[in-house]
Amino acid sequence: MADLDYLKPTKVDLPKKTFTGSCMCKKMTYTVDLALPEQPVAQRCNCTYCTKSGQDVYKVPGEDFHLKTPCSTAEAIADDNTHGKRMGRFTIQASSPNLHRYFCDQCGNLVFTAGWFEYEGHRIDYFGFNSKTLDQPQEGLDLSKFKFDYFDGLNGNYFAKKTDGPHPGGTI
Repeated sequence: MADLDYLKPTKVDLPKKTFTGSCMCKKMTYTVDLALPEQPVAQRCNCTYCTKSGQDVYKVPGEDFHLKTPCSTAEAIADDNTHGKRMGRFTIQASSPNLHRYFCDQCGNLVFTAGWFEYEGHRIDYFGFNSKTLDQPQEGLDLSKFKFDYFDGLNGNYFAKKTDGPHPGGTI
């Protein structure tokens, strides 16, 4: 099986600090508990969805992300589809029917992704938020310090990680 470590939340032996974030219009607000290293590493994929939605994923354990408005994280990801009254949810049925992307139904900002997918017969649980939605400025948080791991989702090669720049079709 391929190395799936990049799918796991970043582990750092530092105290966690709570930061705030939101979509552009502030309909969706959240707090997230982060133990940020000196140079945090987010993920940038060159697939059509990630490129067009402007998503830079930062992995966290789901319990460290707390959606405040328009509902709780648990209410947003509930299977009863009541989330549709509060925010948008997009799912790529062909490749990951159980991995949902949650966005504001007013301003369109993608805020977080939650769910699971299967790879080589293994269930992979997944939670990440769009680091671009972290509020700025905040003490202890400087988005310009973030570095990126780049992935080639455009060609379905999600395990071709690069650190020196994007794959063809991706953004810097």
